[in-house]
Amino acid sequence: MSNAIKCLLLALLTLYCLGFVLIYFFHPVILFRNVPLAQSAHFLFPFSFKEVNLEPEPGANLNALFFPTDANQKRGVVLFFHGNADNLARWGSQYPERFTSRGYDVWMYDYRQYGKSTGAFDEATFYRDAEFMYQQVLKQYPENEVVLYGYSLGTGLATKVAADHNPRLLLLEAPYYTMPDVWWQHAPLYPYERLINYEFATNERITRVRCPMHLFHGTDDEVVPYNQSLKLAQLLRRDPAELITTVPDGKHKNLADFAEYQQNLGVWLSRLAY
Repeated sequence: MSNAIKCLLLALLTLYCLGFVLIYFFHPVILFRNVPLAQSAHFLFPFSFKEVNLEPEPGANLNALFFPTDANQKRGVVLFFHGNADNLARWGSQYPERFTSRGYDVWMYDYRQYGKSTGAFDEATFYRDAEFMYQQVLKQYPENEVVLYGYSLGTGLATKVAADHNPRLLLLEAPYYTMPDVWWQHAPLYPYERLINYEFATNERITRVRCPMHLFHGTDDEVVPYNQSLKLAQLLRRDPAELITTVPDGKHKNLADFAEYQQNLGVWLSRLAY
């Protein structure tokens, strides 16, 4: 073996090891792109809302927003679990009207260290807080009026709550099989299940969901690949055409721009009996 080839192999090995170390220590920075807000910050939305702060456990605070529907026929409530970035200033401007216009009140909250929410977190606290918020909603609504809606990162939380309870409906937008599996699809180089401390194993929980469920996914999703939904359908032994609203050319953040999404979202939310 020539010295040039040896040097090249050594350089590649060094880069691989460097990537290994960087992923191990810095994957939370990549995964959680939270944007904190000052406690004095004011939300501005062109529709009615109420802001509340809740304490799931000592030392933690969850900042939450409630959006009431003004529809004549009130159908229930949507508990929304948002994605991995930003805070309620974004999510409160993008999602509530999809549900309030269809007769649903909406609750959403920021995860710890997102927006005005505070407290240390790990994967277990994500699930505990999701359960806490579900219990808060159940204080105001019967369980058969509760719809769980998860987007991206939030699909794993919504699925966990649905698996542990029996809400009216579970809706997942851009769901994933597991978080390491998503990373593997982007760069099949490392044993991510050993490097990443956040597994968010939707596959281990979705099989326990008893309520009706439906998935929405764009074929051109550049963050959570479309085949993540196909893998979930295969796991559930469900026909993808029945389980998934497939949005041709849909990306990770623009499904609301497509008629397929809006039409099928309306169909599922308009079903009063399941």
